[in-house]
Amino acid sequence: MSHFLPLCLGLLALFSAACGWAQETEAELERVKAQRSRLEAQYDEQTRGCYQKLNVNDCKREVQIARSEALQPIVAKQRELEAVLRKQKADEQRAKAQERREAHERRIQDRGGPPAALPLEPPVPPRQP
Repeated sequence: MSHFLPLCLGLLALFSAACGWAQETEAELERVKAQRSRLEAQYDEQTRGCYQKLNVNDCKREVQIARSEALQPIVAKQRELEAVLRKQKADEQRAKAQERREAHERRIQDRGGPPAALPLEPPVPPRQP
């Protein structure tokens, strides 16, 4: 039983570090979303201003091009941060599942039965034709 203590302490340290990193990533994602919203509002205002001009379609096209160029790096950063958060969440879920498997094996060993051979990875679904 005592040989599981270092493992549990290691998982606890990993979770606390991951939670801090996840909070920083979430805060950065919120800043990027706010920046995107500000830019979109700015370009929406410029688009509305195009209706006061003689060449409405040309003005709207220029605003759309400028909007697209300005938002491209922001959208890329937002997608990157969202991917990082998805990966972190998946890693946490895998670690929790591993912890549950280990707790199950400990309970079986404590009962005196043979340790259960549980798969570490979920089964691969059959291919669809």
